[in-house]
Amino acid sequence: MRTLENIILYLIGFPGVGKLTIAKILAEKVHFRIIDNHYINNVIFPIVDMKATPLPEEVWISTRKIRDVILETITNVSPKAYSFIFTNVLCEDNAQDRQIFETIRRTAEARDAVFVPVRLHCDPHENARRIVQPGRRERMKMTNSDKPHQIAADETLLKTDHSNLLDLDVTHLSAEAVADVILAHVSKIHNA
Repeated sequence: MRTLENIILYLIGFPGVGKLTIAKILAEKVHFRIIDNHYINNVIFPIVDMKATPLPEEVWISTRKIRDVILETITNVSPKAYSFIFTNVLCEDNAQDRQIFETIRRTAEARDAVFVPVRLHCDPHENARRIVQPGRRERMKMTNSDKPHQIAADETLLKTDHSNLLDLDVTHLSAEAVADVILAHVSKIHNA
């Protein structure tokens, strides 16, 4: 297993594109600690009515508190050599999503870590196939195969002009191949 120290990798993509799958492969290749958005959300989701549409704002206030505790711990307690992968769905027209992105970026800055945002794109037809994969429902992840088409029509992934950004279309790539592309990008930045 390779070691890349003090990296914060941020995988951003719509539900079902493979963020967590890719993160797990990367963590096997390099010793990253994974902070999947559902690791944060699923502390709260089991104790609220998930059938409510939309979810009450208090749900998101609670998940923000959990994220803040995690980020404070990463900033103030975690050894500087530790590297992390965050995963999330972040949309361009959502001010809270922009704030979350900036909070993660500032955490990297506070740790003097290399910050690498990665935007993962996937054709809605392929995304619809992926979103129904086994295991997603148990993790309280979206599994509606109609959603990728709706999301693609209504939303745009958060945009950033960060110098370390990697934009990657994962439609025709295996999770292993995506992990290799990301790892090559991160290695190039880390060794520069």
